[in-house]
Order: sequence, then structure tokens, then C-alpha cells
Amino acid sequence: SMRNIFLLLLCLNNARSFIGNLLLRTNHEKHSKSLKVKEITSDEFEIELADNSTPILLDVYATWCGPCALLAPEFEKASQELKGQVKFLKMDSDKEEDLSTALHVYGLPTVLFIKNGKEIFRAEGVIHSEDIVEMAKTKLLGIDSSKGKVDDSLTQEK
Repeated sequence: SMRNIFLLLLCLNNARSFIGNLLLRTNHEKHSKSLKVKEITSDEFEIELADNSTPILLDVYATWCGPCALLAPEFEKASQELKGQVKFLKMDSDKEEDLSTALHVYGLPTVLFIKNGKEIFRAEGVIHSEDIVEMAKTKLLGIDSSKGKVDDSLTQEK
């Protein structure tokens, strides 16, 4: 379908910039450990969304998308680092086409940052685990890691 062709083109475009970086890095882990990020359906997503206690990172991917496969181990690594602080979930955009469309996901992979049941930020393309952790701390947990403390500048009165 046109949607898949469009997504494939975006997917390939996202891959280009990342592959250069990837070639420079040595891949120590050969995906030996199985990936443990929970895969969810639309119905499960609704349930997760209703539980506001923990912020969510949702990886929207497709099995045919190369960059999505590159993101998976990075997303997994970040999930280990933020265990208990942020809930990491993934969703196959082909299996959950309606939700994908409702979430306005047009490029793959797309990572949605969700806090208090609402999307507050999104990132498209392959992201290194350190960057995922950094963005999650800043956007979802309010931690300014340059100072290593909670950034309360938004709540302070001027």
C-alpha cells in the first residue's frame, strides 16, 4: 500500500545517518540476550495509558524496517538502565495499524515519550541508548543530568 511505501522511504532515510555512526562503533553484544521489552496491542496500550504512575516510552516499529531492528537493542539497553523509573513498551505498526494512525506515526521507528497519559515528545529514527536515557531523564523524569538533580526551574517563581 502507499502507506507502507511511504513508511519504507522514511525508514530508509532514517537509516542513512545512523549507519555511518554504527560502522564506527564495535558491536560487543551480538544480541545474545533475548530482548525483554514488552510488546503490546492497542487494548493493552489503553490499559498502560490509564495507569499514570509510571512514564512510558513506546517504540513503534515494523518487522520489515531495518532501522527499527537497529533501534531494538538500543531501546532494550536503555530499558535496563531506567528499570523501575520508566516503562518501555513496543508496538508493531502493521499489527496495530489503527492505533499507529491515531498516534500520527508516519516515520519508523518512532519513540513516543508519554507522561500522565499524554504524549509530550517524540523522536524518529535510530537513537543510541545513551540518548534515549538522556531524553527520558530530561523529558519524563525532570532530571537535568548535567547537574544530576531535578530541574525545578520550571516551578520556581521568578
